[in-house]
Amino acid sequence: MFSLHWGRVKKVINVRSHKWILLVDVDGKDERAVLYPRLTGEVKKGDYVLLNTTAVELKLGTGGYHFVLVVDGGEEKTQSLPGHIMKLRYTPYQIKVLAREEKRNFADHSHPIVIAILLHSMLPAVACILKYHEENRVAFVMTDGGALPLWFSDTVYKLEKRGMIQTTITTGHSFGGREEAVNIYSGLLTAAETCNVIIAGPGPGHVGTNNKWGFTGLQQGEILNAAGTLGYQGIGIPRISFADKRKRHYGISHHSITSLGKVCRDRVKIFLPQLAENKNMIIREQAKALKDKEIIFLETEGMMPVLEQNRDIMSTMGRELSDDPEYFLTCAAGGLGAAKLAKGGEKNN
Repeated sequence: MFSLHWGRVKKVINVRSHKWILLVDVDGKDERAVLYPRLTGEVKKGDYVLLNTTAVELKLGTGGYHFVLVVDGGEEKTQSLPGHIMKLRYTPYQIKVLAREEKRNFADHSHPIVIAILLHSMLPAVACILKYHEENRVAFVMTDGGALPLWFSDTVYKLEKRGMIQTTITTGHSFGGREEAVNIYSGLLTAAETCNVIIAGPGPGHVGTNNKWGFTGLQQGEILNAAGTLGYQGIGIPRISFADKRKRHYGISHHSITSLGKVCRDRVKIFLPQLAENKNMIIREQAKALKDKEIIFLETEGMMPVLEQNRDIMSTMGRELSDDPEYFLTCAAGGLGAAKLAKGGEKNN
């Protein structure tokens, strides 16, 4: 079920508070590894570490990293922090967190806008546009559809540093947010206590198969259903690309048609960018599958310069901003639509 190898730390390449990148000698070969010091303790040059090497051996999209399970000779740890909710339950790594539900009842008086993203790579473009409208306070609510530790996301780290996200909440079995929540409902309620716009979706890395139902990104539809249940305005962002030559991902991805057209039951808003007419025709035809949603086209003028200022965090499937502009403009349109709703510029259903 998994592959384990011992390695010896040659160098600590990068240190962030909750995520370290190591260079490790594994059977005479230099390999990169991720260490979460809050789970394993810290390391230094020369330490031996037990690595989970499964994803690299399968050539999966972890960025080529192994993950440190155990530090040989590491100190025993006693968890003294409060909380009684377990995440990663009944696994060797089950951890205790203080969930928001344990603190006090929710005061459900606000009605934030919830932007549900399909992929983690959508997050920067949405957040950049919202930051441009600085009156918004933005939360990122992370599901357990991708990476489970929020600490793995360099994107979230940079967005927080740049003031584009004000708080983070991790739900389900994901962990490491400024607040922890048991599920998407309580995660959204937690975010609504301090923010008027919520971006919700997976962390880096998702599971996809050739089956349209075998995709963790379908949580997007579930997020929007939860938002509707709580009385919040939902916005769905489809995956649109004209750089991906695979037919099922050309224009509006089949994953978005499934997530927004079949899983999502609410009449949510979908903001789309005005593109070249030949591309608009393709999008309009494909969008007929989303006939019960409110489709709103927005002018993209002025969006690209804002994205360009943060091009270092714009990447999807190995493609940068200039390689796949329609993808990022679609995300930006969702952010702009949310900003308009928050300001009262679009009717809020």
